[in-house]
Amino acid sequence: MSAFPILYSFRRCPYAIRARLAIASSGRTVELREILLRDKAPEFLQTSPSATVPCLKDGDKVLDESLDIMLWALEHSDPEGWRQAADEHAMLSLISECDGPFKRHLDRYKYDTRDADADRQEERSAAAGFLWQLDDRLAAGSWLSAHVPRSPIMPSCPLSASSPTQTAPGSTVSAGAP
Repeated sequence: MSAFPILYSFRRCPYAIRARLAIASSGRTVELREILLRDKAPEFLQTSPSATVPCLKDGDKVLDESLDIMLWALEHSDPEGWRQAADEHAMLSLISECDGPFKRHLDRYKYDTRDADADRQEERSAAAGFLWQLDDRLAAGSWLSAHVPRSPIMPSCPLSASSPTQTAPGSTVSAGAP
């Protein structure tokens, strides 16, 4: 048995990345166990109800969602004030939009061959719409919430970093072939 809570993770998973960011910010110590997605360990499969990462096991408690893991870590300690949003409901709504519609459009853009009805350009445009909302919020102030970096941007960073680059509505720039 581990002396610390166990975090099952995958280094490139954006949800696992944001869970690790919150844990690092909080100063909590966890035992990190990297999961091979193509060969999941039996212990992990017994722990995680969804068989997805991230998954945190703290004693008998199992957290299977990145946002729950973030809140678990930040309830312990929040030295950078990630949870001090001016409007917590708006903050959680922004995270929900990032995790829901934005992520769906992003996936359908990146992996358009998986969905027969996906139109790559429409999905790119829809995903970029969310990024433009973030851009508008940032144009109004230095951060998405209050005057310092807060949690709405942190959970979105790994997802938005893997999204299509768009410089202005209708014009695009990419580092390589789309």
